[in-house]
Amino acid sequence: AEPLKKLGRRRTVSKRMQLSRRLPWKPLRLRPGCGRVRQVVNAGIHPSLVDTFGRRHHYLRVSLTDRCNLKCRYCMPEDGEEVFTPTPGGKVMTAEELNRILRLFLQLGVRKVRLTGGEPTIRGDFDRILSDIGEMRTRLPEPLSLGITTNGIRLKRFLPQMRAAGLTNINLSLDTLEPAKFPFLAGRPLEWHARIVDVMHEVAAQEDCF
Repeated sequence: AEPLKKLGRRRTVSKRMQLSRRLPWKPLRLRPGCGRVRQVVNAGIHPSLVDTFGRRHHYLRVSLTDRCNLKCRYCMPEDGEEVFTPTPGGKVMTAEELNRILRLFLQLGVRKVRLTGGEPTIRGDFDRILSDIGEMRTRLPEPLSLGITTNGIRLKRFLPQMRAAGLTNINLSLDTLEPAKFPFLAGRPLEWHARIVDVMHEVAAQEDCF
């Protein structure tokens, strides 16, 4: 039994050596006692946001909801547009809870935030969330890159608040540029396609902001 155990260890070591030769970098293992290594790796960021390979994570994606106001055939059943405001104790974080957790991550060193969903703009308190982030951004010693991923249906009404909050990156998702295909793919009226295209042109015209 003992020779078999030794043989198993040799194979394991051999596999690790082969893997280390393939890696373009040398893995860095951080342990609680490696204070000096942590200081070098964690320059400008809290150790909790540094992984075992020494990579610093400045980027945070925040999903504001799992709901959407489109009913794409590949995603959701057909239903009406819903706007909702989360309540304490629910499964979705309230504006107050989002404020607290964002402040925490910004204090830890996060400097890039993207708001996602579902569709983030369908939250009834979305304007408050933007206002809170804008207030946090002004208190940071370094610039904050703020962005959003959206389908554009409700985007136009929030453009002033986005500019005030310092949001500069807009990722607009549109399944088709052909209006006739939109109702089939998104399960929504043809007019909604025109709303998205209009706001695309409006955002493109504001190159100094977005």
